[in-house]
Amino acid sequence: MKRPFATVDILLAISIILVATGIALLMAPPVHAANPSMELWDCANGISGSVGGCDILQSGNSHGWTATGNIGNSSHYTYGDVVPWRIEFMNLPTTPGTVVAVTFLTAFAKSPAYDFDYMANWYTTVYTVTSNDPCVGTALSASCTQSSIFPLPQDPTESAGTCPAAPAGNGWTFPAGSMQGYGGITINDIVYNGTHACDGSTVDASVTVTFTTSGGADAILLWGMHIASPTHWVTVPGSTESPYHVQLSTFSINGVPASPCSGCGKQLQLKVQDAPTAVTLSQFFGTRLPARVALAWSAGSALDTTMLGAFGLVMLGFAAVGVYQIHRQDWRR
Repeated sequence: MKRPFATVDILLAISIILVATGIALLMAPPVHAANPSMELWDCANGISGSVGGCDILQSGNSHGWTATGNIGNSSHYTYGDVVPWRIEFMNLPTTPGTVVAVTFLTAFAKSPAYDFDYMANWYTTVYTVTSNDPCVGTALSASCTQSSIFPLPQDPTESAGTCPAAPAGNGWTFPAGSMQGYGGITINDIVYNGTHACDGSTVDASVTVTFTTSGGADAILLWGMHIASPTHWVTVPGSTESPYHVQLSTFSINGVPASPCSGCGKQLQLKVQDAPTAVTLSQFFGTRLPARVALAWSAGSALDTTMLGAFGLVMLGFAAVGVYQIHRQDWRR
């Protein structure tokens, strides 16, 4: 006689299925979240004569954001300009309140000249040329909302009055600027890590930024680096080939160094272009111009236009006198 199908049979079947499922899960390989990482970007403003900003990804000699290398051939930054930089963070822990710290190095000087002398607003040079997009090419491109802004500190070495600055002398104050944060983060602090040489010797400045997340896995820090100008420094700025660079150094989450540190050591360089040199002008006149005049010429300042215009008027005057002397007798007849 067949035993009727009882509730206990159903429970036994369910138990067997659950045990089998548990064993399968235990034997399956563990699934790990992707490691946190960071990426360094800078922005090309287009070749000389073009107008471009940070609204697209850079391609060929075009303007735009790039994380691949030297933008010297696709930009025309010169002394006194500000180059936009951004650090993209990916796969951050999604626990709200996560504290992230990143340290980067900036090329302060390449003996005997200065390179990047201070941090500034990222949009200073490219602001008016196009509708810039801080998040294009990143995971935040579809929801690019600024969530934090923090004042940029002045390099303590420079503010201490130990740098040969001109024309205001030692201890002059740089223009105020700010770093921007995207991705729901809050920037907590930006500090220079000690002082450094300020005599034109080859040296990098070290900066650490700390921010807190709101649970997002992606974030962006955005700021600019000012290219040293002769209007600020007694020493002539670096050559157009100087290694104007920013380099990612360390990366930690809740005080624990990221391991592996994806992005640490990444460096991007910039070649300054279209910077007129004082040497050519000095050779043209056959003499050496005073240092300050030569520096003003190399800076591309308003003095350039004044000097060039005055020189042109003088040459036109000589030409007019010559024409008059040649044709004076003919006109008297």
